[in-house]
Amino acid sequence: MDDVVDLINASSQRFRLFKITRIEPAYIQIAELILECATNIQFAVVELRKLKQPLKVKNACLRINEIENEADAIYHRAVSQLFESEPDAIELIKIHEVLNILETAIDCAEDVSDVIKIILVKGA
Repeated sequence: MDDVVDLINASSQRFRLFKITRIEPAYIQIAELILECATNIQFAVVELRKLKQPLKVKNACLRINEIENEADAIYHRAVSQLFESEPDAIELIKIHEVLNILETAIDCAEDVSDVIKIILVKGA
């Protein structure tokens, strides 16, 4: 979970460091998916402590996996469009780095989900 938070922070720091002024739609889409992952992680951890509704925990984890797939699609589409349409190489690098960090945050959220599922299986 710490990696997810660190990557969220890293993406926000890049906005400041790179002086990014243009907000790409993919930034918003992936950020919304990160929020949804965080909500599902929070739910799963709280329910895992009780261990009374393992199916709900499993469903939250499955949703995180679905979100990761959605984020991958958004990321790949955005990178493809970026390399097709961005004439400024420096801007391209900046945008690509932020997209990469955001997508990595989603990957780390999926890793958290995988650990929760292992705990769930061991607790059953």
